[in-house]
Amino acid sequence: MRATSAKRWWLPPVAALVVALPLAIPASAHDDSIQGDGGALYGAADVYTRHELSGHQTAEPAESGPDARSVGFEHVSTYTFDEDGDGEVDTGIGSITDVWEHDGYAYVGTFYEPDCSRFGTRVVDVNDPANPQYVGNLPSMPNTRVNDVKVASMDNQHFSGDILAATQEPCFQSRGDGGSRENKGGVVLYDVSDPANPALLKKAYIKGRTGTDGNFGVHNTYFWESDGRTYLGLVDDDNVRDFRILDITKPTNPVEVAAVGWPDWLDETSDPQGSGGLGSFAATFIHDIWVEQHDGKTIGYLSYWDAGLILLDLSDPANPVFLGDSDYDTTGPEGDVTGEEGNSHVAVPAPAEDGRYVLMGDEDFSPYRSSVTYAPSTGVPVDVTAAEGSFTTPLSDFDPNPLPEEMVSAGGELCSQNGVDMTGKIALISRGSCTFQLKAENAKAQGAIGMVVYNNAGDSLVLMGGTGIDDFFGFFVGNSDGVAMESAVASGATTFNVANLFDGWGYLRVIDTRTGGDKFAEVGSFAPPNAFRDAPLPGDYTMHNIVMGPQGTEFADTAFVSWYSDGMIALDASDPTNLDWTGQWIGCYGQSDCAPTLDSNGNAQAAATNFWGVYPTVIDGQVYVLGSDRNNGLVVLKPSLGGDAGEGLQPGMGGTP
Repeated sequence: MRATSAKRWWLPPVAALVVALPLAIPASAHDDSIQGDGGALYGAADVYTRHELSGHQTAEPAESGPDARSVGFEHVSTYTFDEDGDGEVDTGIGSITDVWEHDGYAYVGTFYEPDCSRFGTRVVDVNDPANPQYVGNLPSMPNTRVNDVKVASMDNQHFSGDILAATQEPCFQSRGDGGSRENKGGVVLYDVSDPANPALLKKAYIKGRTGTDGNFGVHNTYFWESDGRTYLGLVDDDNVRDFRILDITKPTNPVEVAAVGWPDWLDETSDPQGSGGLGSFAATFIHDIWVEQHDGKTIGYLSYWDAGLILLDLSDPANPVFLGDSDYDTTGPEGDVTGEEGNSHVAVPAPAEDGRYVLMGDEDFSPYRSSVTYAPSTGVPVDVTAAEGSFTTPLSDFDPNPLPEEMVSAGGELCSQNGVDMTGKIALISRGSCTFQLKAENAKAQGAIGMVVYNNAGDSLVLMGGTGIDDFFGFFVGNSDGVAMESAVASGATTFNVANLFDGWGYLRVIDTRTGGDKFAEVGSFAPPNAFRDAPLPGDYTMHNIVMGPQGTEFADTAFVSWYSDGMIALDASDPTNLDWTGQWIGCYGQSDCAPTLDSNGNAQAAATNFWGVYPTVIDGQVYVLGSDRNNGLVVLKPSLGGDAGEGLQPGMGGTP
């Protein structure tokens, strides 16, 4: 995930469990060459945040009462966080991110949008899944959030133990003077061989091979081994060659061995989707990576947003080899909708047939496709794809939809009020040197009911952000469309229809990587009903992460999917082309009825659950599924086989189906 809404839901009061952090500095268990960036191993007193942290946990089986709707899962515990010890639970959308588990300890990243004041990686002891215990917080760099965390074991001449990689993504929060506070991107490496006494190995690694790449944020990461060496893949937020490979065999001295990206494999002729983008968030960048060994090769599975799935042979990490990619079906196979949004977010191979089939998930937070339609002097209607602003009033709050209104040119960037009469009209504004918020405020002050902003260079669409404005809608279009609209207004075109067209949320697709050639085929898909419910319920009904069940267990063929407001979902992927929906869990946490549903007045209420991350694991011989619920904390579930979710946990059902 790269963007999220700033919603916060109510949480019931729960009892606090206070855990003091360890303060003893540990002796090194490794050779003298393992030094932290400060010249010596960092002990718990220096690594863990220096304050007590209160925790909250509920361990009653929620499925037995009104506090959950569940099939195929048993609730074991929920552990929430109180960062500052003030008795207020620090959850809610924008709090925690991904979760990973290693040897009985859960590692949970933090987001804390928008102020990014409490950041790092939470460490929780889950050896007793019904009674999680807080251990400490591994801080990230100042003003930097942790979107992804991974833990792996290493054993070589330089390092023997468990190593944690936490991504560093700048928050870009304001200083109050229009600028942003200083931050660092890159990745932080910790020795977590003893989770109670961690050691910092490398902080904020950001240097490229040439040293010219500057500060770049990292969104996702993955470990793998090859020929006795350990590698770490990074998703670079800021550079076009955005897949970086580090040799971290000596973790205190990572060395970048490769930096590649879509221009190395795709062009406008061979892949117009991948190079040009799709939908309202048209872009091409790597979002997530996954690496596995198949057929004697090390295969990298890259989720490349509108370019779909890209496979690389990473057997020689210094020289990645392109194997092929997928395209999106422009008709949209789920929900009987037209058009495609793209947004490949995560890709994980199913174990069947040695990695042939890949489960790829799209992250689409907008269930609507925005458009502006008008008739220029030629009389031929023009339909322009647009992106609705995140801070303006949703067009769905206006009536009718589509909304026909007269458009007026603002005569430029509208960074100050200019006297143009915009009363009751849509302002057409150029992007430029001032904020979208200021443009909106100036246009509204001059009487406009909404605005269409067009790019000042290029046709890419951006999601306009700001602090908010009431009773005023906003759309963004590409430069060529904006210039054409300026011409149409100047030549007398008056009526412009702005519309939000429902096209569903992000869902899961199945990609066959052995269909011949270097173009992979989409051979299946899965979406719960809420993904294509028109009108959508409040909440986030796009999918997010996928992790297959632990190998060697009865859940090896089960795909566990964190689906934000639709909770935790289990799919039998033993036949990847015919996924079977076997489980779903949605926590209620004290709501009068379990959302998504209707309240006593018949109004839709938002979901209490909002899962970002998922990690299935084995603890004392039992399979558990850990989920990072942004509304409630770290959730521990026990899955069961043979469930049938049917049509899923639908609004108004209550209880268990």
